Amino acid sequence: MSVQGRKKNSDDNVVPICCKCEATKRRESVFGYCKNCQIHLCYKCYQCHKTDKSSVYHDMEKTTPIPAKDPLPKCPQHEDEELKYHCRRHDEIGCIACMLSHKSCETDYIPDISVQYASLDEYIDLQVSMQSLNERLSQNLKKVKENLLLSETAFQITTDAIKARKIELIEYINEQEQKVRNEAEAYIKESKDKMAKVQSDLNQLETEMLNTNKVLSNLKKEKRHNLLFIEAKHAAKVTVKHFERMYEISARNLVNDMSYLPTTKHIKDDTIFGKVVIENLKQRQYSSPELLDNRESTQVNIKSESDKKVCYATGLAFLSADHLAIADKANKNVKIVDVSHDKIVSHIELTSSPRDITVIPPDQLAVTLRDEERIQLLTTLKGLTKTEQIQTNGNCRGIKHDDGKLIVAFDSMVRPKIEILRLNGDVLCTFQLNESGSMIFSEPKCIGLSPDSSRMYVSDLSKMCIFNLSRLGNVNGTFGRHRYMGLAVSAGGSVYACSKSSNSVYQMQDDLSNDEAVLTIIDGIKAPIALAISNTRNVLYVSCGSNDADVSNKLHVFKIKHKNENTSIDISSEIA
Repeated sequence: MSVQGRKKNSDDNVVPICCKCEATKRRESVFGYCKNCQIHLCYKCYQCHKTDKSSVYHDMEKTTPIPAKDPLPKCPQHEDEELKYHCRRHDEIGCIACMLSHKSCETDYIPDISVQYASLDEYIDLQVSMQSLNERLSQNLKKVKENLLLSETAFQITTDAIKARKIELIEYINEQEQKVRNEAEAYIKESKDKMAKVQSDLNQLETEMLNTNKVLSNLKKEKRHNLLFIEAKHAAKVTVKHFERMYEISARNLVNDMSYLPTTKHIKDDTIFGKVVIENLKQRQYSSPELLDNRESTQVNIKSESDKKVCYATGLAFLSADHLAIADKANKNVKIVDVSHDKIVSHIELTSSPRDITVIPPDQLAVTLRDEERIQLLTTLKGLTKTEQIQTNGNCRGIKHDDGKLIVAFDSMVRPKIEILRLNGDVLCTFQLNESGSMIFSEPKCIGLSPDSSRMYVSDLSKMCIFNLSRLGNVNGTFGRHRYMGLAVSAGGSVYACSKSSNSVYQMQDDLSNDEAVLTIIDGIKAPIALAISNTRNVLYVSCGSNDADVSNKLHVFKIKHKNENTSIDISSEIA
């Protein structure tokens, strides 16, 4: 006979349930027992039964439910109680004390619902999935360990191979160093031997000349026949010319042997590391330490009364210590400014926008008209006057005069190049392709020359770099970081370059190292586009291409100081 208010679990143990809830087809866990009514009650029904008028005096007691197989966790708020109940409404779990605040809510007895859940297919599938996942994780962990072992082994093998290659390379470099050293010593010894031979020939020549003079002197003293004297004199001249010729040839051979030829064939050897090329060492001049004072010393007005637009000076070139030539792209003119008196002394209108300008001593200017693909020559004898024109093969942009020749940069993206022209327009040479046949430049803008004219510096806007070129067009090095425009090289060899996009002027050594932003927008520089250095006054002039008229209609002037080891000395006043 079954007892009211009880059910059987999976282990055939009688588990009591609330009798009142069972009448409403709800199965709630038992909390207490009424001896008078002989019924089991859940927590909620127990509280109601205890306070109801008809049963307030009944003998009631709390019951202890059958414990679950696994111990329930303790309540974090009531350490002596277990987490036995779940509130459906608030989706919270708690102990008996916690559930006092959930009287109006529907609660479940956790051990009961956990027994029911354990028999569900969902729970069984979850267990199977967890077991399968655990097996896959074990297999993957095993593979990870195997891969880790393989990686360590491969790393060790690679490290050993690199060390072996390193030793081979060091041995090869040492071998090549010794080879070059031996060749240099042999070359020096050979040169010394040739010098000794020339000196011996010279001594022999002097001896022969002394002997000849003695013979002439003896002939004069003996007053021999005139014909004999003339023949002896002629023989002496022939002898002198012969030895002079010998000396000249020997000396020329010695000079040629000891002269450095940039086209000397490189030493090349093929190794397991590829083709190793050992080039001849080249001496170069190091730029003297300089310090640019970022405090603006003065400003020079470059806007004339006839200018209708804000100035955009893309080219600057000094005619003399006081006179600066300016190519104004926006107003399509060239001006000459007296920087000492802040005054425009001459200007001339052009047919299109000039890009760059250079001085052809003693009284000429060359201006690039990029859009017309030509160079306009101007004379400065009686103000600015147009003279000849040079037609170019491409969009000419940057220009620099050197030793009767024009170095011109063509910034067309289709055929960028550098050309060296005679003043009549004849092309002497073109620098466009490297040894691999690819383009050297992408968008060359401005050109600078080292103080000894042995190196060219070319700014490339698209490649964001500055090229260091030899006069033969060989690329000695590049420095890339910004969209450079204007260039200027000081008498000390420092290279100054400006970037319109970064609002900065940079200073570098002659090998393009130690790049430093010496002028920024904080110093009043906005969108710098052209630079010029007065070596006489030792100052740097900066033109800007900003929309701000107060900035672009003036040149900004900064002093260059010579920096010694312990102190910086301003020598501009002494030079001026």
